[in-house]
Amino acid sequence: MVIPAPIMQVVTGQSGLFTQYNIQKKSMTVSEYRKLANSKKYCTPRHKDFDDLERKYWKNLTFVSPIYGADVSGSIYDEDVHEWNIGHLNTLLDMVEQECGIVIEGVNTPYLYFGMWKTTFAWHTEDMDLYSINYLHFGQPKSWYAVPPEHGKRLERLAQ
Repeated sequence: MVIPAPIMQVVTGQSGLFTQYNIQKKSMTVSEYRKLANSKKYCTPRHKDFDDLERKYWKNLTFVSPIYGADVSGSIYDEDVHEWNIGHLNTLLDMVEQECGIVIEGVNTPYLYFGMWKTTFAWHTEDMDLYSINYLHFGQPKSWYAVPPEHGKRLERLAQ
């Protein structure tokens, strides 16, 4: 499997106010990505607990830009596997494809994301305000920060 357009996430800023620039890199295989993510340069640092790791994240955010493999169309499951396969959820969105022939990448088809220490996915509203289903296949745990919908506009104003 190939990650067609990995991005280097370059972060600048300080004191809780940061800007991230995404620089597209050349394609790489998942095997190459895994080797890179597990290298000394990019691997998760030693930490005592989650709070310690979170402190290290914010303290080191602007150093050593991680590589992120985003929006890779597909699944790690074979088509005939239905258990735990995000490509076979049997939701209303499946009817959009089955009855209308409409495929909306990442909405009614699965996407894979490949992350390493410090890769970041921006706070956002899901496509068409739909729910999002995420499944961590392997690797270190992810951390999520969520903003309740009633405060979404305030976050957008702050970001401007």
